[in-house]
Amino acid sequence: MKLDFYIETPESPSWKDRRSFERILQTIAESGYDGVEFLPFHIKSVDIKYLKDQISSYKLEIVCVASGFLNTYYGLSISHPSDRIRRLAVENLKECIKFASDLGSKFVSIGLIKGKLLIGQSYDNAIKNFSESLTECSNFAKDNSISLVVEPENRYESNILCTVEECVKVLDNLNLSNVGLLIDSYHMNIEEANIRGAVKIASKRLLHVHLADNNRLAPGKGSFDFLSFLKYLKEIKYNSFLGIEINPLPSLDIAIKVSAQHIKKII
Repeated sequence: MKLDFYIETPESPSWKDRRSFERILQTIAESGYDGVEFLPFHIKSVDIKYLKDQISSYKLEIVCVASGFLNTYYGLSISHPSDRIRRLAVENLKECIKFASDLGSKFVSIGLIKGKLLIGQSYDNAIKNFSESLTECSNFAKDNSISLVVEPENRYESNILCTVEECVKVLDNLNLSNVGLLIDSYHMNIEEANIRGAVKIASKRLLHVHLADNNRLAPGKGSFDFLSFLKYLKEIKYNSFLGIEINPLPSLDIAIKVSAQHIKKII
């Protein structure tokens, strides 16, 4: 299994300047990671050539682009009861997919953009809207050589599609060839009664994995059993990327190094 680290794209206000972004890329490469995942802030402001050149210079692979910013920053949702908001969400998600394709990414993750079940909206309506939107985006992604990975997220971040079983049921019904599952140890620690069982359920749809400890810190800085979790992944013959998605504490540099050290010892 390979490791990647999840960071924001260089146009994000989190970075002081390009030098700080480049320094973190260097830390990622020197810590033994094989790739990166990106959370954009404003896609149209990203210098794609600069970003690709930087990634290439450190011999890293772009694994995934997250779409959650469309919900966090702009309030968009592909399950929303409003046709107008849902259409905006789909069109912006397509822009994110095109951006990922231009970068040479493998995946676009479908996390917070799933949305939440709103007051007055039935569960069946939300899943219907989500399914129709995902199908449209899947067709667009296929034309751009991108796979979509749906992420079950915990009840404090969403109230639909929170468990592996729930997501797999929807994906099985849709049976879209370029749509799979992304599982995250942090969310699973909250939602799954049996993590080994959930990994087995995920196996036929699993394309990507995120790692974070139970407190969203670096692996090894909480109580999550990564030794067992990685054993479960080996049992289903998962052999792709493990993406570290954590709160960057006590600093981003330290979080990058500590995460790699802990997981590489287990692998």
